[in-house]
Amino acid sequence: MLIVIYESNKCLNELLTLANDSLPQKNDDNKRISGLTAAVYVLDCIFKGQSESQIMHSMGWNEQVISSWMSFLTRNRWIKKENFYGSKWRVSDSGRLWIKRYGFSIR
Repeated sequence: MLIVIYESNKCLNELLTLANDSLPQKNDDNKRISGLTAAVYVLDCIFKGQSESQIMHSMGWNEQVISSWMSFLTRNRWIKKENFYGSKWRVSDSGRLWIKRYGFSIR
């Protein structure tokens, strides 16, 4: 169990480092976001109906960064696919809770 926790933390640290290294910026006010603030931003965008490519374009991210965040959100069960064959994402109840708690950080 300790190994699983270590690997999970190692993965999270790599993801946060990747996000911090790319220094994404919101286009509307040039506010830099990083870390879990980026995760909440992606959750909020998905909740508003945006696709991965729309989020990627609005933030100036590359495909690797957005796919890393989508994987992170999926593993934490904050988002899930609308159906097996679809490409539309849906925010889960726990994801909505995160938006509610930490959405102030992206506004």
